[in-house]
Amino acid sequence: MISEEIRKRVEASSKDRLGEAYRRLNCFAWDPIFGEAPEGFFTMTDKEKYQDPYFREVYDLISELLSEKEKSMYWWTMALGKTYEEWKNWWETEGCRFAYYGILPKKGPEEKDE
Repeated sequence: MISEEIRKRVEASSKDRLGEAYRRLNCFAWDPIFGEAPEGFFTMTDKEKYQDPYFREVYDLISELLSEKEKSMYWWTMALGKTYEEWKNWWETEGCRFAYYGILPKKGPEEKDE
């Protein structure tokens, strides 16, 4: 279970810091923002990490704090090495239609251009 201290530290982090944590977790790497990795984490397979209750808890916390649009942007810029402009062009022409596996409309009422 995530300690209150770690939860507060994560919730107080900048969006960029959360984006970096999301990128790492999405690659099944540990992020130090969550403290020590669970015992045996570095010898687990990706499937075992995904099924680990603590890993799922921290992944879910990050997923709650970042929108689908933000997670997409951080993935593109941090993991794929694309520019913000490349991501924005993709998001506006194709990406937002694929958020939530294509369930969302091209632009929802809450989505604003940045």
